[in-house]
Amino acid sequence: MADDSVDPNQPEHSWSTGDDSGDSVNSHYERILAVNSGISGNNFNNSVNGAKADDLMGQAINTVNQGVDYVTILMGGNDVCGDDVSDGELTPTATYTAYFDDALDTLQAGLPDATILVLEVPRVSRIYDVG
Repeated sequence: MADDSVDPNQPEHSWSTGDDSGDSVNSHYERILAVNSGISGNNFNNSVNGAKADDLMGQAINTVNQGVDYVTILMGGNDVCGDDVSDGELTPTATYTAYFDDALDTLQAGLPDATILVLEVPRVSRIYDVG
């Protein structure tokens, strides 16, 4: 199980790979662990704080090297933080798509039997609105 989307400074609270049973997050890892104790200790967190789509390939390669069976991807929030493409902060859609497709191809080729869960790009304006 690998997670490519969480603040690496607090991986124990990850919605995907978190293992802090005392927090309010009932992570994917904790739910799977409850029915399959054989995965104990096999929660890898490859997230990188501030990562953008061009970082996803490195994370995908790390995930393939770990040989996991379940991968979660939440990517793109840092790619949409900007006013427009010209300021260098906003990743153009075609560029984002190419990086994402290449990383997904790497995961599928390297982990052909793995389940890969891809979540939508967060709507940054909504996150900002709620605090």
